[in-house]
Amino acid sequence: MGENRAFTSWKSASDPSPGNYSMGVDPQASPQIVIWEGEHRRWRSGYWDARMFSGVPNITSNYMYGFKLSDLENQSRYFTYTPMNTSDKLRFRIRWNGYEEQLRWEEGGSKWDTIQSQPADKACELYNFCGNFGLCNELSSPVCSCMQGFVPMDPDQWYKGNWSGGCRRRTELQCQRNLNSVTQETAGEDGFLDVKCSKLPDFANLEGGTPDSIESCEDKCLNNCSCTAYAVASGIGCLIWKGDLLDVHQFPRAGNTLKIRLADSELGGKRKLSILVIIIIVVAGVVLLVVFTFLLWRFKTKRKGSTSIVPLDE
Repeated sequence: MGENRAFTSWKSASDPSPGNYSMGVDPQASPQIVIWEGEHRRWRSGYWDARMFSGVPNITSNYMYGFKLSDLENQSRYFTYTPMNTSDKLRFRIRWNGYEEQLRWEEGGSKWDTIQSQPADKACELYNFCGNFGLCNELSSPVCSCMQGFVPMDPDQWYKGNWSGGCRRRTELQCQRNLNSVTQETAGEDGFLDVKCSKLPDFANLEGGTPDSIESCEDKCLNNCSCTAYAVASGIGCLIWKGDLLDVHQFPRAGNTLKIRLADSELGGKRKLSILVIIIIVVAGVVLLVVFTFLLWRFKTKRKGSTSIVPLDE
């Protein structure tokens, strides 16, 4: 991938020596912009989908659509940014307090004005705020919840509002049970649950973007016991995750659909409901068919009786 360059913050508002924050591109899977606090992630933009960074739907299109990812023959990749108004003078920086800013030069006031900043002033913008396998949603109360099929790692701390410990799987996956058991168990296969409008988890593995690989994305996950989720993202392709799911943010709209892997028993409610609906539909169909057949038989019987020839007296 070549040299990976990064912005470095000042140490303080008045001290220009290197500070504790940096900002650069993480090239794993599909590239994304990351802000680090020391060696720890503070914020990330979500994956580049050939049009925009998928994890920041709150940013206006005027800002997002200026980015372009270019590939060089030596396998180097780099982002460029062109403002929609080509006369604008823009610059990016990482401030001493860990906030990225985009600034525009105002000729009239002879100053730089901030036109956008990340992370936004919301809890879910902070990296992995709800912990591993946690789901952060600004419209929920509280903002953190465990994904379906998961329970708090430390219930006492979780219900006190300390969500950083995250969640753990409630029911072991069938493939894991088979690995840990001498004999193969007969429980149902693992399945998937949709988490819609999501900022996809960090540390994805890109499995390719051809139509065949996209169609087989679920199979690739099912055939790999370490796979915990997958997604088919427009402009990216098939992404799978191994191990814990980190930094999942659910938006009111936009985002991507994340399919998390669950044991069959965790999906049983929905599957039983689906089976019940099918049974009801089949029974109702049979009843209607019987009623229709009976009415048709009565109609034909009456018609036959009314059209019978009555012999004339000689």
